Amino acid sequence: MIWVRLRCALQLPPRDRWKKTAFAVAVGATAVAVSAQLSGLVEWQPEPANLAMARMALVLFVAPALLEEVLFRGVLHPAYEAYEDSVRFPKMLLAAALFVLWHPLQYWTGLGPPWSVVFVSPAFLVTVTVAALALGIVREFSGSIWPAVAFHWAMICAWKFSFGGPF
Repeated sequence: MIWVRLRCALQLPPRDRWKKTAFAVAVGATAVAVSAQLSGLVEWQPEPANLAMARMALVLFVAPALLEEVLFRGVLHPAYEAYEDSVRFPKMLLAAALFVLWHPLQYWTGLGPPWSVVFVSPAFLVTVTVAALALGIVREFSGSIWPAVAFHWAMICAWKFSFGGPF
């Protein structure tokens, strides 16, 4: 069952879903940006581009973006065609809730990065809740995890490289 979900999730979205997916990303990115700004999570602090930043961006693509999306939107969030609407939406919400809880759990267990205390701040939790819902909607509209992976990666890179996110 898990392998079937992953195989479906790892396929690229069909062409007819790209417009809806792009719209979902645009709306989701706006919602996350507004949430991060209003909660005080972000402050404009752009880092100068350099080779270390490019290496860090590659690392951030794998962890957290790819690994978290495989788990939360690939395994836990079923493919568009896999379930009735009445089951898909609660599964999307469950995946989003677990995604949000995963972040403070990293701090509480010591599994997270040295700066993971930010994962328990109200500003982060509000913003990550909005992001989790946006990522779930992108997954739902696209039928694939790849747009959610790209969106997740872009959010993390923007936070770290332009808006004062911790390293």
